[in-house]
Amino acid sequence: MTYRLVIVDDEEHIREGLNDLVDWQSLGFRVVAKLEDGKQVIDLLKTTEVDIILSDIKMSVVSGLELAQYVQQHHPETKIVLISGYKEFDLVKQAMNYNVVNYLLKPTKLPDIRAVFQEVKKKLDDEREAKERFLRVLEQNRELKPEIRKRLFRDLLAGGQQMDVLEVEKQLRLADVPADTRSHACALVRLSLASSGSASSDAIEPASVEAAVGMIHSESDDIMYIPVAVSSGNVYLVTIDLKRDREPSAFRTSATAYLQTVTQRIKAVLGIDATAETIRVYDHIEHLMKSGSADFAPRTNAAREPEQEPVSQAADAPYRESPQQAELRRKLFAYVQAGNFSALAEPFEQWLRLMEQDHAPLPAVKNRLVELFSALSGTGLPLEKVTNHPFNYETILRLNGYSDIRRWGSDILADLAAFAGDEHSGEPAAVRLAKEYVAQHLDKDITLEGVSAIVYLSPDYFSRVFKQHCGITFTDYVTQARIRKAMDYLRDPRFKIYEVGTAVGYRNTKYFYKQFKKQTGYTPSEYRRKSVILEPQ
Repeated sequence: MTYRLVIVDDEEHIREGLNDLVDWQSLGFRVVAKLEDGKQVIDLLKTTEVDIILSDIKMSVVSGLELAQYVQQHHPETKIVLISGYKEFDLVKQAMNYNVVNYLLKPTKLPDIRAVFQEVKKKLDDEREAKERFLRVLEQNRELKPEIRKRLFRDLLAGGQQMDVLEVEKQLRLADVPADTRSHACALVRLSLASSGSASSDAIEPASVEAAVGMIHSESDDIMYIPVAVSSGNVYLVTIDLKRDREPSAFRTSATAYLQTVTQRIKAVLGIDATAETIRVYDHIEHLMKSGSADFAPRTNAAREPEQEPVSQAADAPYRESPQQAELRRKLFAYVQAGNFSALAEPFEQWLRLMEQDHAPLPAVKNRLVELFSALSGTGLPLEKVTNHPFNYETILRLNGYSDIRRWGSDILADLAAFAGDEHSGEPAAVRLAKEYVAQHLDKDITLEGVSAIVYLSPDYFSRVFKQHCGITFTDYVTQARIRKAMDYLRDPRFKIYEVGTAVGYRNTKYFYKQFKKQTGYTPSEYRRKSVILEPQ
């Protein structure tokens, strides 16, 4: 990836020298403009995308400092590196508040330029990768949500009276259903399909049934439509009123009108006769949980014509998990929420063994896998990067049998354990990433909570992993890293002591003195006198 670079300096020979001196292409940059003032950059940014600006800090009309402030407010993704003289160091410190990523001192040296821009290139690469990963997670979640909703409401209809209401609320949020269990009316609807001119649905191809279901939008007029099962040509839907204050009659009328439109489209496009029948309207989702099973799987009546095969016995029917399976599933989710990824493998194997012993149908097992890995994706965890396995909904669908599921799931969870810091691994990726972050942000506030979020672990778990592998707490590690960097700066007599303190994250000079002496046994002044190294003239 080549990034767009703008060079800004009010002295032409410096602009041209920076352009000619550095092999920008080899560093991953392309110079798109050479300008003499910050105002020209601001005008350029209105029409052109720029990734990185290399700017002098002092210019006549709009200074580098003012430019940095403008970029932070209007183009926060654009990076800035400032060039300053020794006497302008106070301005550089002020500019750091505007998200300037680095600075170069005049006269600039080629090795320094290369080092700074190699670091900037890595930062840009990391941000681009994080953005692409975020978009992939959004797309995966978009694919997963319909299946999660379908599984949730099939389970509610099959045995919701046994489910915990708080757990259902949590599952509604995971499925991106903007409703709670007590405030939103819902209904069970049967969409009956039959070949045109025939009373039987036997001749309808599965692909045609799937196409008919595809014509039902997930949301229309603040009503959500969730297909939950297909049996003998009947499509069962749960409809949910997303408006809290709508009258039940208005909810039913609006849903009926939309489904009437759907049946007309099915007839026109597929040549299939379709009729929609509301089986029952529920006051709220909790009402459905308590009463839905009787409506969802009606018993046949000897006095009536034999009905279709009850949905609960169909191949697409929901699977009712045992209490032991439910407990293991809850344990898995508790570990995910706590960021304790190293502990997932054992309960996963126990849960899968129980499902296999109970001869649970594979669709039910895959539904649970969808739910689990959707929760993992929801933590922001970069699954593809961490596990080096492609992860999407289709991957789960293609798993063929329990052995495939066990192998695939175990491999991914093992990779997650290594990332989180398995006790048998070397330095975990989370620890390595945290150390890299600290090294690159010593002049910023660094907190345990902030870094644990960056490495996708809970603060408590990350703290334990870090101390286990480094032998010191994360806070102590940050302090030691700051002092080591301060020792490097103090060897350069151009920097004042308070400037050094600020550069390594200590805004309070007195506190910097205290920490430095605690770590080294010397005050910064004493250390400088003992260790100063003058650069050759």
